[in-house]
Amino acid sequence: MELDLSDLHLPRQQQTLIALVLGIGLLLSGVAGWRFTPVDTAGTPQVLTWSEWHVLRAAREYRAERARLQREAGGLAELLNHSPDPVRAQITAERITRAYAEGQPALERPRQLVIAAAVAVQDWSVGAISLSEAQEALQEAVGALQDASQEP
Repeated sequence: MELDLSDLHLPRQQQTLIALVLGIGLLLSGVAGWRFTPVDTAGTPQVLTWSEWHVLRAAREYRAERARLQREAGGLAELLNHSPDPVRAQITAERITRAYAEGQPALERPRQLVIAAAVAVQDWSVGAISLSEAQEALQEAVGALQDASQEP
């Protein structure tokens, strides 16, 4: 490929700079395309349709939300492993309830169970329910998250 910038009547240094910037831009576009283009099982790059792009984006969001929910469940388990701390449990439950009011429809059940587990940990920390009840609520949420991890 040849770039002819002589018609622009620019000094040689500016022509070289423009050619260099365009070359770097082209190289970066190629690297980005190579890095982010999905490939099939045979290793052939795929051209994505609009709907396939939405499916890939939704799958990425699903995995990210599932990972966040798993971290939240781990944090709730940490709260249960220590002595009751009503303030920390309340703040955590409120944060989880607010942060996960909406999300991926496919994760509705695990999300609601994590919220219920957060409320159960809060209730345990103030003495409203027993430790075993809070652990059961958390275990149910963890089980739902493990089921959600079984991707086809």
